[in-house]
Amino acid sequence: MRKQFFLVLVGLLFCSVSLWAQDGSKDAILTTAHDFTDAANITKYGVDMTGENVPQVCAYCHIPHADMSNQSPAKTLLWNHVIPATTTYKVYSSPSLKATPTALNTGDATQLGGEAFYSLACLSCHDGSTAINAVYRVPDGVTLTGSTTMGAIPGDGVMHLIGQNADLSQSHPVNFTYDAALVAADTGIWDVGTGANIRSLGTSMIKAVRPTNTLDASGALQQPLLFNNTVQCASCHNPHSDTNGPYLRTSVVNSQLCFKCHSTSATYN
Repeated sequence: MRKQFFLVLVGLLFCSVSLWAQDGSKDAILTTAHDFTDAANITKYGVDMTGENVPQVCAYCHIPHADMSNQSPAKTLLWNHVIPATTTYKVYSSPSLKATPTALNTGDATQLGGEAFYSLACLSCHDGSTAINAVYRVPDGVTLTGSTTMGAIPGDGVMHLIGQNADLSQSHPVNFTYDAALVAADTGIWDVGTGANIRSLGTSMIKAVRPTNTLDASGALQQPLLFNNTVQCASCHNPHSDTNGPYLRTSVVNSQLCFKCHSTSATYN
């Protein structure tokens, strides 16, 4: 009976992790740059999650049982990759920007436990300050080698540096509220829930919103998402599927992704 209860509990934990981004098939991440059981990635990044020939794709980012001697400050998503020391990221600004972004801060417990984490999690690798193989708990049987950061990876690694030197001022704003008040102030964006455009996951942030006409072949949502009515990195990026590279929720052909939020009559920010 206890064994059955344990298995159910573990299952529920992983469901809560996977549902947050509505990311479709578990196979969507395999062989992408986020799969550290893939031979090419192991060579490139020096991170090997095969673990005694047992692939552990999920355990790099999410760990079901934390290391009590080396715990992540973020409990959200059972996060396993090391969060940078207290860092406040410079925010984007523009005279035409009607939204008010809040600076992301890795030392803010509220942000680490809330919607802002859906940006902070991405930055833990992509700002280039922390080694790619830096995790709080290394799964049994896994050996992580090297100390390479994102910025030291040639080609696509350098290209995908976001927030380098704690500066997001040249990137699309994140961590701001997208609600009726913003729509009223900015006539160039769609209202939340308009057609197949932007969707809000509500306060739970893992509420299943899966309209059948907006899923790709892997089952991933093909529209931006709001986390507790805020725009975060994961609003436009799906870390578990590279169907629309680079890890985008919708194709950028003819700026389709942009027009999910911005209307064609927009005065662009």
